[in-house]
Amino acid sequence: MFNLIKKDILVQKFTLIYGIVNTLIIILAFQQMGEAMFPACVVALSYVMLQSACAYDDKCNADILLNILPCKRSTVVLARYLSVFAFAVISIFYYAVISSIIRILLLPLKVYSITLEGIVGAMFSLIFINSIYLPVFFKMGYYRSKMLNIFLFFAMFFSIGWILPMFRNDFRFLDSFNNTYIITALMILAVIIYGISFLVSVKIYERREF
Repeated sequence: MFNLIKKDILVQKFTLIYGIVNTLIIILAFQQMGEAMFPACVVALSYVMLQSACAYDDKCNADILLNILPCKRSTVVLARYLSVFAFAVISIFYYAVISSIIRILLLPLKVYSITLEGIVGAMFSLIFINSIYLPVFFKMGYYRSKMLNIFLFFAMFFSIGWILPMFRNDFRFLDSFNNTYIITALMILAVIIYGISFLVSVKIYERREF
């Protein structure tokens, strides 16, 4: 399984290079969005890397090759679900390095610190989006699910810019709760959503014919 995750990372050669450009573009685009900048960078770059891995598998008929090997289909699905977290770690590293360089060089750009709330928000968004996308990918493949991919990608940016201000203005009652409770609740909800999505994907993939 770890070799499958490693494969998903190694096929990111061009995506990792363009990751610097993508991160800078998002930082520029989210100058007026405040704390939404960090989670937006993480979610966007992670999602692009996931799409790159999915596209590579479709292009190289990796599913056919993997099914020849003594590898359970559930393991293939689990590796793809876990790859999302590996991509998130890489994305956080990119943001940390680039935002630090911007501060050191005193460039006239706003950058925001990495916070636990930002990480949890980014991971929840990633899990929610991929919980929708991955079952469709395992059912239809990358190219046939491309329209959903495009829709989710743009919906992600609009939702980040809309949800954060809404929570600040319309859900002030959450201020009375300890942040630890809110973060714990989000993590539990994310695990449940991801777990259900994983089980659905396994069932779909095990029935798929190649």
